[in-house]
Amino acid sequence: MEWFKNLTLETILEFIHKLASDFITDAFSLITSAIVDATDLYKYYDISPYMIYIYAIAGSLLVVAVVWEGFKQISGGMVHAEEKSLQQLTLQTIFAGMCIFLFPIIFEDFLLRGNNLLVGMIQDIGINYQSNNVSQMIISSMQMTFTYGFLFLVLGIGFLALSIVAGIRYVECVIAYMLGPIMAISLVNKGEGASIYFRESIAIIFTQTLHMFLLQFLINIILNFNNLFSICICIGILIVMIKGPGILRKFVYSTGTGSAVVNAAGAGGRMMAMKMMFASLKG
Repeated sequence: MEWFKNLTLETILEFIHKLASDFITDAFSLITSAIVDATDLYKYYDISPYMIYIYAIAGSLLVVAVVWEGFKQISGGMVHAEEKSLQQLTLQTIFAGMCIFLFPIIFEDFLLRGNNLLVGMIQDIGINYQSNNVSQMIISSMQMTFTYGFLFLVLGIGFLALSIVAGIRYVECVIAYMLGPIMAISLVNKGEGASIYFRESIAIIFTQTLHMFLLQFLINIILNFNNLFSICICIGILIVMIKGPGILRKFVYSTGTGSAVVNAAGAGGRMMAMKMMFASLKG
């Protein structure tokens, strides 16, 4: 009966090894698309026709917001509002109107492009996923024991979960990009919505940079320190990666980065708005 017991154990071990290998191989094909490749908002669907309607909706909402602000100013205190001069309200309106078109440009051409450059830089420094079959390198490092098999199975499931998180991040990027013009309307008032928008956008976009760095860290540990504790560290890294957007969000909110982006965008915008207003007054 000893031979039957050994045969059963070997069969179970081979099954766990095969299952872990399949999870890692399939998950890495997804990770390559979701984390390693540069983020392209138009990769899976052309959203540009929808942006035309969003700009139109944002323009309509801007008119409503300006009318409401004007009504609050002439209400004689019936509606609580911060006192504003006509010049200030005009400047804020022009600035908000410009930012309806400016926010998507900042999102795509500055924030998203900066993220893609960082992802490429991290990959150039570390392992190049395009020229190396990383999943096979990880599988070949797996030892044929139950403990290793179980930990690598957990690792494979973690990689699969990470690819789902990365997919969610891509969808959030598209939604955040499309909401930019509408969030710009808050600049007619105190601009709190715009600050929150950029904080959330930065946390969503640069999650990919965090994922890319930690992925390099994880694979380096697996390939160079192949022991049980190193696999446990890798599982810990995966958990941090899955929590990535929440971690970045805490740091971004504590530093006030969103307000800084809005202020940076506003410096040039306000100057242009003032020039346009004074030019119209002279005319």
